[in-house]
Amino acid sequence: MAIASIAGIELSYRVAGPEGRTPVVFIHGYTGNLRNWSLQVKALTARGGFRCLSADNPGHGDSSAPGDPRAYDLDQVAEVLHQLAVARDFAPAILFGHSMGGAIAEEYAIRYPAHVRALVLVGSAGGASGPERLGMLEQVDAMRAVYAAAGGGRAGMGAVHDARQAATPVPGQDALPAETRAFLREEFMRTHWLGYEQGARALHTRAETLTALAAFGKPTLLVHGAAESDALKRVSADLAMTIPGARRVVIPDAGHSPQFENPEAFNREMFAFIDALPAGN
Repeated sequence: MAIASIAGIELSYRVAGPEGRTPVVFIHGYTGNLRNWSLQVKALTARGGFRCLSADNPGHGDSSAPGDPRAYDLDQVAEVLHQLAVARDFAPAILFGHSMGGAIAEEYAIRYPAHVRALVLVGSAGGASGPERLGMLEQVDAMRAVYAAAGGGRAGMGAVHDARQAATPVPGQDALPAETRAFLREEFMRTHWLGYEQGARALHTRAETLTALAAFGKPTLLVHGAAESDALKRVSADLAMTIPGARRVVIPDAGHSPQFENPEAFNREMFAFIDALPAGN
């Protein structure tokens, strides 16, 4: 694990694979961290020919949690991650984004299309910006007292995880083995309260990206689990209708996080997409 200081944020990141290989950049989702992509990084580096960059978003994992709310806005996170990628020679890259990370990846691709070779959006929370807004602010308001009652910190985030999962389970996670669910709870607890609170605000106020993505001319893969929420299935459908030539696939036996809920099927689709990319694209 390494740390980069960018725009006043201490970003925790990891690079895997030798220099000079095809660059791949991974962006994780809300309350996740860079380890959410570990099974894809492992598969790519084992195959050879790839160099992977994954980072913890502000307020998540081992990255710092800035006090300035603007630091969590999706366009600002995209900017910081882009600066990290360019500084580490990850451009143009195959860009992956999951959930909130999908919305960040959309901002990244819109702003820096020359630095994106191809785009993979997994259960993206981007696309249109409408009245539904995924109910994020209401969720945070409900969890604030839970967090405080548990004493804050990691214990507080553990209580938030349990209360949130009881009220609105993450699609697909209830079907996972008990040890996997316990691991994901531990990962959730590594989210700082500011990352949780301000990440929700950033999702609520996210910009509409469909208009700009209609002009995005790079290969795009859209992925979601068969048990994904209806709201995010609609986002995927909107993106498929908007991005020219985008391919949409549904991963069986998976919900919101198919990359680790059904990694064998996910990685098969990932490699099929990557192998079909035009040479030198």
